[in-house]
Amino acid sequence: MDVPPGTEFGIDCTIFTVGEKFRGVKMVPPGLHLVLLGAAGNDVTRVAEFVRVAPADVHVRRWDPHTETFARGTGHDPEQTCRLQMGARRHDFDKATGAYPARAAEVWHRLTSHVTEDVLSRCGVPVGTRVAPGDPAAPLEACVRGGPEAAAAARERERADATPSRASADDSDEGNRLFSFDVPVAPSFGDAASRAPAGASPEEITALGHDPEARLRRAVAAAHGGDWRGFLGCNQTAFVLFLLLGSEPALAHWKATTALLCDAAVSCAAAFAPLYEAFTASFAAQLDRAAETLFEDEDLSAFPSEKKSAAASDASGGGQNFLRVALVALTGGLREALDALVENDTDGVSKAVCETARRGRLLEKWALAKFGVDVAAEREDAWKKTKNKNFPFDDADEDAPVVVELSEGTYARMDISSVSEEADVFVTETAESGEPGARMGW
Repeated sequence: MDVPPGTEFGIDCTIFTVGEKFRGVKMVPPGLHLVLLGAAGNDVTRVAEFVRVAPADVHVRRWDPHTETFARGTGHDPEQTCRLQMGARRHDFDKATGAYPARAAEVWHRLTSHVTEDVLSRCGVPVGTRVAPGDPAAPLEACVRGGPEAAAAARERERADATPSRASADDSDEGNRLFSFDVPVAPSFGDAASRAPAGASPEEITALGHDPEARLRRAVAAAHGGDWRGFLGCNQTAFVLFLLLGSEPALAHWKATTALLCDAAVSCAAAFAPLYEAFTASFAAQLDRAAETLFEDEDLSAFPSEKKSAAASDASGGGQNFLRVALVALTGGLREALDALVENDTDGVSKAVCETARRGRLLEKWALAKFGVDVAAEREDAWKKTKNKNFPFDDADEDAPVVVELSEGTYARMDISSVSEEADVFVTETAESGEPGARMGW
């Protein structure tokens, strides 16, 4: 209510520019949704909130001209809030409310298929919390540490620093809790997917730094109690907050978890087939929301501190867009891990394995069609560069070692364990008969 014209109001992936008579959105499907407000064309000013909508629910929010965002709570006293809800149910505001786009529901579901209230709490943005993009000047390393506890502490500090004029007239715990949720905070995802998580021993850090499978297993077990759905839900939450708010902490977590899942595909795709079946669908939905220039976006360059595998590192050229490296690793890993199982029709091959393999091939075709990225060619190029790293010589290089293949014939015996000084060790045997041959000339 009372949003000034020209302001951006968004719900899920749809952004409206507010007009003179705008009073909200109707016909919103039940489930979790993200609503936001902000100045037109300026992501930094946006403040968002996850809400759960049940059938016949009416959620009321009011514009605060002092903070230029959502007012505290509903922005109205309980009686006025109740009157507005009743008016909405009587369709009094139908002419001033826009209908929720039908197609947007399917897109939003694909992007948030594993986002739950528990996942949002783990990301430091429980339902009802006002979410800010975060400080773009803050180091990325700081954005991925702290977890939900840090977010809760930030809200508590803001609440404690509030002036009496802003403090709740009702000094009850409920009033304080509501106010703490009204303070916009940046999401905080923790560092479970890090190569050097807090509290890990030196031995663990060494293992995690070289083994994506160990890092993935630890991330799922440590942060989500072994439930991969929660891990994927945090990845999806990070993406939508990056997409709609431009959140720097969300971008950091999305990059870290997406790269981890792609790097670990070669060793984990078969064992975690349900996870990779869901991830390939989610990843495709995320790329579908992207512009054609996504693979040239400097904001999506790989972390300087992140060390990829040899193939990926050489293919990326250091600071190249991380999505290219990730997509090459994912599609190549899925082919190596799953194609043989599917083609040989190995006993016990699950439907998830077959579907994941199919989606991996579709991702290759789709990346070429939409973004002009030839994943197969880049994967082949990465393989050649890895091979050249182990044998760094061109075919015409005069200094290259010469490999000589021995033709069939007789060879010196190498199976004598002990000989006397007078023994004839230079005895040969023929390849065909195995009988001793002539003395080898030197």
